[in-house]
Amino acid sequence: VEELRWQVDDLRGDLERAIVAVAYRGLFDASGAATAAVTWMADRFDAAVVGDVDPESFFDFTQERPVVAFDDEGERRLHWPANEVLLAHGGDAPRDLVLMSGIEPHLRWRT
Repeated sequence: VEELRWQVDDLRGDLERAIVAVAYRGLFDASGAATAAVTWMADRFDAAVVGDVDPESFFDFTQERPVVAFDDEGERRLHWPANEVLLAHGGDAPRDLVLMSGIEPHLRWRT
């Protein structure tokens, strides 16, 4: 199983002097400041999801449970904990942003 699941073929050739920002919800998130900052950057610079991390490998689902919600048609949907990788191209800016936000891993930290 690939832990990092890309939604694009090859990201490396598209990056212009990229800055990477990673924020995990959890002990070191300081009242949500880090994850809020990454969310703000993603919104401000129109970041698009380019990948995610397979939750099966990194989460203890007794600590971070999936959530069941109803969609607009009344159908149940299961939402698994997720860590997404987003990309914001600089436009007029000289650098791109690679952002990752999500849940602090419970397992396999050295991966």
